[in-house]
Amino acid sequence: MLSFAPSAHADERTEYFIRLLQTSSTFKVRAQAALGLGRLEPRPEALEALHQAVLEDSHEAVRAAAASALGRLGDASSRSALERASRDSNREVSAAAREALAMLGRRSVPQTGAVAVRDRDRSARPRPSGPARYYVSVTTPSAAGVQVSAQTREALRDFFVRQLESLDGVVIAPKDQSDREAQATIKKQKLIGYGVDTSITRLETNASGVRAEVSVVLWTHPGRAVKAMLNGGASVPGARGGDAERRALEGAIQSASRRLGQAIESATLASGR
Repeated sequence: MLSFAPSAHADERTEYFIRLLQTSSTFKVRAQAALGLGRLEPRPEALEALHQAVLEDSHEAVRAAAASALGRLGDASSRSALERASRDSNREVSAAAREALAMLGRRSVPQTGAVAVRDRDRSARPRPSGPARYYVSVTTPSAAGVQVSAQTREALRDFFVRQLESLDGVVIAPKDQSDREAQATIKKQKLIGYGVDTSITRLETNASGVRAEVSVVLWTHPGRAVKAMLNGGASVPGARGGDAERRALEGAIQSASRRLGQAIESATLASGR
């Protein structure tokens, strides 16, 4: 869905993400497109699209993703849009906008060695152990634009669940649980809720073998505010067919999931919990 050949130019990726952000009817696709723009150069057309999205998109998850992308890009021209977004009626959007404004402010201040050491220490903290702490909802991977059967996608969800169950403190939410039921469980058990959406962005077979890539978005659950976007990829050299495709997809998911525990902890620390 959101992938390109390695030789693709930055302006082509920018145009693609802008088109998805402005035209897709699926809010998850628009949110991923916004986050994708945040990983590219701050071209004027990208900034304009993100400014419009953070203020006008109909879904709060997209507005929050656009705010996060603008903070990552760090362009001073985004300050006005982010200041308006900081007054958004949705709490997650306003929080994302305020965080982005703080990022703009930090970019204007020279970084010191003390800050670098603090960040390094934070990333080195061990994952929490012991009792359950996180309540994680896992959706079935989507595959817009990629030919992957429903049966394979369900098997990939089961594989991802097994990866997440190996993380300390993680409890997997029942599949298709309603937001109301999830909120009740989170409140009763005093857990922190997150959701994980996976998109299969590339599955190609060529003379060298099979290559698979996935994009994983971490959300608050059930609030659906974007907290992180992770990418994973894997290749099965010299092979083709269904088994090779399955192994490549599982490898891509495993690649992304290696960084998911740290992403969950970082999101939790940032929220002050």
